[in-house]
Order: sequence, then structure tokens, then C-alpha cells
Amino acid sequence: MRTHNRNKLAPRRPLKASFAGADIDLDKGSRDPLPPGAPWAIVQGRPATNRGGAGKTEVRKVQVEHEVKRTSRIALAVLLASILALGAALALAPRARAEGTGSISGTITDSQNSQAIEGAWVFATNDMVNMYLAATDANGDYTITDVPAGEGYYVFVSFMEEDIRQFYYNWENNPTVYPGTVTVSENQNTGDIDVALVPGGCISGTVTDGVNPISGATVTVLLGESELMNTSTESDGGYHIGPLEAGDLYNVMFTKDGYITQYYNGKAVGEDYDEVSVSIRTDTTGIDAALSSGGTIRGRVTESGTSTGLANCYVQVWDTTTGLPVKNAFTNSTGYYVVSGLETGTYRVFFDISDNIHFDEWYQDKSSYSEANDVSVTYGETTYNINGTLVKGGRISGTVTEEGSGNKLSGIQVMVYESSSETFTGVSAVTGSDGKFLCGPLSTGNYKLYFVGDADHLSEWYNNKPDHASATNIYVVQGFETKNKNAALTGKGTITGTVTGSETGNPALSGVEVRAYDTAAKLAWLLYHSARWVESPA
Repeated sequence: MRTHNRNKLAPRRPLKASFAGADIDLDKGSRDPLPPGAPWAIVQGRPATNRGGAGKTEVRKVQVEHEVKRTSRIALAVLLASILALGAALALAPRARAEGTGSISGTITDSQNSQAIEGAWVFATNDMVNMYLAATDANGDYTITDVPAGEGYYVFVSFMEEDIRQFYYNWENNPTVYPGTVTVSENQNTGDIDVALVPGGCISGTVTDGVNPISGATVTVLLGESELMNTSTESDGGYHIGPLEAGDLYNVMFTKDGYITQYYNGKAVGEDYDEVSVSIRTDTTGIDAALSSGGTIRGRVTESGTSTGLANCYVQVWDTTTGLPVKNAFTNSTGYYVVSGLETGTYRVFFDISDNIHFDEWYQDKSSYSEANDVSVTYGETTYNINGTLVKGGRISGTVTEEGSGNKLSGIQVMVYESSSETFTGVSAVTGSDGKFLCGPLSTGNYKLYFVGDADHLSEWYNNKPDHASATNIYVVQGFETKNKNAALTGKGTITGTVTGSETGNPALSGVEVRAYDTAAKLAWLLYHSARWVESPA
């Protein structure tokens, strides 16, 4: 079974959300007609009216219909992600809400020097949908007004995207959360909701190719060999990353598809790295990198016998020195690929198509890493024509439905076993929304299919058989598709009843263990369910 990691690092995508029905690009800060400096989160809100005192900011309810595409360092997007992480607790907790509104107030300070923090944003929510917010004044004080009376409010403190302090105080890219929950009473202020933020430092720099900025490069901070955090460079090649604890020494690694991985100060992987230190509430600047494209491998992946280019084949380059994969790429629509960022050395190339039709292979037409041909790469040069020619295997296809109703069943796993023994071949598929499946690639021979039932349907072997021994053989010819190997899965049944005592009045008994066995005396289900018991499935 293929176990190769297909995840690829990608540049940060723009974040968008909908606030009170208005679409907002979270990457663009303030939005007209709001005045400069007003947070883009305020829609149908208003700037400070000084109702709560000099410098206070009053903000009305902001209703969020969140469709956040990717978490980034933007303060409110991180806040939303944190709120979602608390979803279970928020959803399950009772919400006794009274009529009317109250307010929440407190002071935000730095835990290390106790100084007030001005311009921090404080959010309150108890339902993951409605958020109430205010900014701190020069004394670090805030008052969130017009908060509906109720229980279970979580209070968060964070910073706007353009505020460098997010990289000093937002540990692990998360806002700081007030310990415990807050209750708001009608026409009353819940005060002293104070938060002391723990400060750290941050690192910043620019990543280029020696001349031009590189967007979407990954910057990773390590403590020793342990990765602490990472971020992606912006369109100008710049980045900020933090908070980091002062007093430790960090390694900074720069990676990007098509470029050679590098550590700070031009150090190659495996060299003695130049470490970076930080100070609290300080941006350690100039931690830059100039990445090189190194050596390159080019080639094409085609189908054996037809020379048709195969798209979306995963091409993985392995370093023979370490025996590990170092770079990868996908073929384009005509089967061509390019892998850059390679050091001078010897490599082996793996072509992983994973389309259930073609066999994977190593270069050149080899079945394993140990047999694969070596590919030599020289720094600054291109090695051409490292091609893959993939052979079509045999396939088994069919449709899975529900017995009786004929409804198509999606999400059913179909597994291919050897015919001669109950050995899984490593080939499987999952039915789509139309109930169809395609298992492959397979060599010529006999096989047996196992359909794995779900929560509502029983498993079975082809053709409606209870076990491997009785399952019907399916003969497959390499290069061809064996069709219409269908299954109709039986729905699971339910057993119900009541357990009583034998004494006078036959009282219902609770806490009794109820077991269901099949005809082979195999335990199928066990359940405790007070006095009345329900067995499902059986």
C-alpha cells in the first residue's frame, strides 16, 4: 500500500470572512467608509463615543458567518480558529440568557513589567457566532458594552495584523484567553476581567533568490532539532515569526520548492548553524536568506504502450546518501515534471501515480528503491529525460447499494484479497456518491473482494458471502477492467427489550449488562442502558 506523503507546502492564501453579511478581505486591514485605524472587524459598529470614559472604544455586536479558508497570523482569524476549537464546550454548556445587556471591563497589562498595553483588542463570545469587542486605552483599560446578559462568556485578547505586538504576545499564534468564563448581568458591569500578557520576542527578515524576493518560502524556527513554529514569506519576501522565549538560541531554516534548503547565514543542511537569540518585546531583524535553485531533474511520465502523458503523477526524488526523500513535484497535464533545488549528488526517482489504474515504479522501470537506477545531479545544471513509463494493471469495478431499497452507498471501503489465502493485497477503494468503485492496479490472477460495512450496514464478501473461504473468485487480466462486481449490503437490525426482576411487581432493573451473540456464539455487541436496553446494531 502506498504510504508516501503527498502534502506540499503552499504560500498563504488570502483570508476572507463575512461579517454581518458584508464580505471582507482579512488581509487588507481597514475598509471604507471606516476611518483609518478602525478595525476591519467592525461592521455595523461605530468608533469611540467615549461613553465609557476617555479613550474608550465602544463597539456593537458583530455577527460572524465565518468561512475562514486558512489560518494565518492575522489576529481575528486566529481568534476564530480558537473559538472553533472550543466549539464542543461552548455548544454543550447551558446558555441561560436574560433580557437586556450589560458590559465587561478590565485592564490588559504586560506580565513582566506590569505596564499597561494600549491598543490591544479584547473580544467576548459565548456562542461562537456573536462577538463583542473593544480596544484598550492608554491605561490598558477596556469596556465592552451592549453585551447580552448571559453566562459562559470567553474573553480573548489579541492584536491587529499590522501590530508587531502580535509576535510578542500571541503565543502559538493564538490570542490570550482569560481564565474561566464570565457572566454578564442586565444593566450591570462585570469588572476586573484583567489579563496579563506574557511577552516574548520575534524574528524577521527577507528571503530572496539573490536578487528577487521569494514569496511563499517557509521559514521554520527550531530549538535544537525540535521545530517550534513556521510561517510563509509575503509577496515582498518578508516575514515575521514569534513569540519566542528570550534566553534560548534558535536555528532558522528556509525552504521552498525548487530551491535548496538553507539555514540562517547561508549554512547548508548538516553544517554548524549560526544561532539566533531574541529579547522580549524586540524584533530581531535581518535574519535573511538568499536561496539557490541548485541542480534540476526533468522528465516525463507516460503510459506504457500508448506514450500518453500521465497528469498528476507524484514524482519523488530520494537522496542515496541518506535514503530519504528530499524533493518532489507533480506532473502537468501532458505528463512533464521539473524538480529543482538539488545539491550535487546521486538520487533515485519514484513515480507514484495512485490512480488505481497504473502500477507505480522507480526509475528506470524498477519495482523497488534498491533496484532503481541512480540519477546524477550537478549543482547549477539540469539532468534531462529521467522519464517514467507506467504499466496498466488489471482493475475490478462495480457498484455498492443497499439491499432492498437499491440506494447507492457512498464511503464503503472495498478491499482486494488474495484468492489462495486471507491476505490483503494492499489494493482498496472507497465508493463515491454514486456507489461506484474501482480497485487496482492488479496483476493477472484470482482475487476476492471484501466490502466493509458502515454504521448502518453489514460487511460481506463477494458475492454475498459471509467469509473469505466461501467468497466467489474474481479473475483479473492485467491491463483490463473486470466490471460489474457489485454488492448489495444488508441493513443492520435492532434488538430492544426491558429487563425486570423476578420478584413481586417485576421492577425494572438498571445497570444490567446486555450482550448479543451471533449464531456462532461470537460476541456482537454489549450495552448498558438503565432499565430499558436497546441493541443496535446487531
